[in-house]
This record gives sequence, structure tokens and C-alpha cells, in this order.
Amino acid sequence: MSYERIYKELNYAKEEYKKAVEKLEREYRRFRRGERRIGKGEGEAGEERGRLKEAGGGVGKVMNKLLVKHKSEELESEGVDKQLDNDDLAFLNCHPPKNHDIPITLYHEFFGEFLKDCKDFNIKNEDKNTRFVNYDTTSYKFNSNGQEIDGVWRKKYNGKTTLLTIFEFKNEFSVADSYMQASAYYSKYFEELYIKKSHILQHTCIPTFLVYIYGPYFGIAGAVMGQSITIDPLIEGSLILRHGNESWINQITKVFCALRKANDNLDKYYEEIVKSGENLQMERKMKEQVRYPFLKKYKSTSEEFVNIEYIDRIDSENKKLIFLVKESGVKRILKFTTLYNADVHKFCFNQGFASELVKIDNVENTDFRFVIMEYLDGFNVISDIWHKLKEKEKIELKKKILDVVKIMHDNNFVHGDLNFENIMAKLNSDGNWIVKFIDFDWTGYNREAEYPQFLNKKIPWYNDVQQLGKIFYDHDNHLISYYFNRYR
Repeated sequence: MSYERIYKELNYAKEEYKKAVEKLEREYRRFRRGERRIGKGEGEAGEERGRLKEAGGGVGKVMNKLLVKHKSEELESEGVDKQLDNDDLAFLNCHPPKNHDIPITLYHEFFGEFLKDCKDFNIKNEDKNTRFVNYDTTSYKFNSNGQEIDGVWRKKYNGKTTLLTIFEFKNEFSVADSYMQASAYYSKYFEELYIKKSHILQHTCIPTFLVYIYGPYFGIAGAVMGQSITIDPLIEGSLILRHGNESWINQITKVFCALRKANDNLDKYYEEIVKSGENLQMERKMKEQVRYPFLKKYKSTSEEFVNIEYIDRIDSENKKLIFLVKESGVKRILKFTTLYNADVHKFCFNQGFASELVKIDNVENTDFRFVIMEYLDGFNVISDIWHKLKEKEKIELKKKILDVVKIMHDNNFVHGDLNFENIMAKLNSDGNWIVKFIDFDWTGYNREAEYPQFLNKKIPWYNDVQQLGKIFYDHDNHLISYYFNRYR
């Protein structure tokens, strides 16, 4: 998603917010005049009105949605709810759960390192009694509309302010959500950087920490401007003092020491970015790559570093973590996944019906693995070409696919997700079909391989398929038969 599009969405959010508040104001005035009973007391209605007004404009669609939709039925304001209840959000922060994209731990290594330090930081006694960060926590006011953040940690580079951490405080639980407000402030921060044509925006994904406190509880999230504004919660906890509970004191100390270290690292990172502005060639390269994951090189089997250049994201609409990349001018496919069976992939490659597996390894301090594989030049996903084929071609291709399934099953392997999106094919020079299976995340031995915790409900799985259940031959046969019948 381009800067321009996101900036337009934020401005659109302002207008939609104004319309929503104006309608709510009208509802409130009608209530005060007794023209309509909306089922709540005068004090509550006034409180609602004041709260919405206080929220201010330009905070993004998700904030508006949160503030309005849970009261829309009571106010009989169905039109407002429809305006705000849409998927075209100004930022993605996992609220609701479907609003997510590339995890921030893949955008910048600082976030994964922070999570690791929250568990493993080697604290000392002085850490429990010292000021945990060497930055003043001050308020921050946006130039465009005077909106003010409760607190920030900031640094200046070449006279320009950069935010390292954003704070949002609520004394107790309330209808206003400190996490949502902190998320909205980050989107406003992006808007301000965009207007200023900031060097930081052009050359980084603007990694920033968000600390949100609601009563005695706190949370820490990370935020980036990647292919969209993406915000992920990282850790949450309680600040209620547990007298005599040494383990609780140690854990809280670790968390805030980890945050201190993360801010120090961010400080150094931004300082280096500003210095790199003198190198125009480096600037151009950074601009092209900062919207992609931070993995830009890996060690080959010969222990030499191989540089990765991102070209495009594949199937971003379905939020797949698959990218077209180049290494030394050669196209490859890069995939990030939490599950992958390299042994089955290699077996299928040796049998001639999978791409070559170039490299698989862990992404440090994350739950992800990265998989580098051959780019299948000239191949097409079956679902894209099946309807174009003549009947004779369909029969030949179907036979070839079923032969491949039989080879897998004869060697005690199951695939688990044999839909037409995971099979690619092309005709060779002799007019014969070459078939390649892809997506080996769930593959394994029959009755040993397992489905993941979450399954796509739109797929017609075999009747005994269960989340985290075992995968059987019958499941593969059922699924591939379904797609053959569907794409007649």
C-alpha cells in the first residue's frame, strides 16, 4: 500500500468521523428534547457525547469504529455503523483479529529481540531501583490539529524529532481503549511524517514501541509502516504490587529493562539512518526494500552470505507471507512459515514434482522459519488455467496429478492441503504436462502429520478432519476429488 493511499485513507477517516459524530450529536439533541427515547439515562448520554467529542478527528477508522459501533444499536444509528464497519482500515492492529498482516517481528529484528529479552534479560539488583530508561517521558503535540499524546520518548536527529515510544494512559478501565488510542496516535505520527516528507519515513519502516496502561495493567506493542500501518501486541502484564513475590518483581524488571535496551537500539538505528542519507545509492536501495521483511541475507550451505532483493509480494490479498526475490540475479521464492516439512519437499523434488529447496532456517528471535526455493518459471496455478483447458487436456492433467498423489501415498506421505492453489503445471516442448506440488507446511507421514490449530472454514474438508487432528490418505483423496468435480 502506497504512502499516498494511506494518507488519503486517513483524511477520508476524518470526514467519516465528522459525519458519525454529527449524527450522534443530532441523536443526543433529540434525546434531550424528548423527541426520541434511546434507552439510557441523561447522564450516560451526555457522557457518551463528551467522550466522542474528546476523541477528536483524524485518529483513523479503527478508532472511530471502536468509539461508535458498540453503542450504535442503542442509539438506533444503523447508518453510522455501516459507514464505520468496513475492512478498509487506516491501520491493522489485530483488533478485530482479522485485521493483521505481515507480523512486525518480521519487519524489524528489534521486536523479536525485545521479546527474547523479556524472558532472558540478565537483571541486576540496581535494575530494580534505577530509572529504567534515559529518556524524559514528555507529552507530544501534533502540529496539524494540536492533538496531544500522553507521553513519548523522543530523540532529535539533525534537528528533527523522531518518536521511539508512544505512551497512552488510562487511570482505570473505561470505554476508551488505551491500546486503540495509542494505535491511532501512531497512524497520526505517520501522517505527520508524510506531510513533512520525512527522511525517516522514506528510509525506514518507522519501528516504534507503544506502551498502553489501563488502571493497574499495561501492554507493550510494536508498530511499523510496512506494506500497511501494522501494529502487533507484544506483551501484557499487571502492575499490581505483589509484596514478597520476588519472581513477579524480576519479571516486571526484565520487561522494562528490555524496553530500555530496545529504545537504546532504536536510538542508534535512527542515528545511523540519518547518517546514511549522505549516500544516495544506499538511499535508493533502502527506499525499495524497507517495506519488506528485515531478512535481507542468509548463509548458504557453503557458509557464505547470500544477499536477497525483494521484487514483489505474492498473493498479498490472502495475507500470505510469500515473496518473489532475487539473489545474484536469479529469481527465487521466499516464504515465511511456522511449520514446514523439508524432508517431504526434498522427496517430492527428487521425484520430479516439486521445486528445488534451496535453504530453510529459523528467523532469529521469532517463531518463523524462512524457506528459499526455486522459482517455477512458466508454471501456472491449476485454478488459474483449468477453465481454459480443453477436455482432453483436463483428462491428461488430472491423470498426472493423481499419479503424483499416488507416489506420495505409496511412500507413506500425505499432503494435507491438496487444493488447486497448491498445484502448478505447464506443458513441456513435447506437449506433456509437468506437475509441481507446493506448500509443504502440513505434509508428513500418514496418521502422524497434523493439521494446524486454525483451518479455513471455506474449504470442504473431509468429515472427520479436526483442528490439530491427524492427516490421512482419505483426506487428500477427498479434497483433490472435490476440486476436480468443482472445476469441471
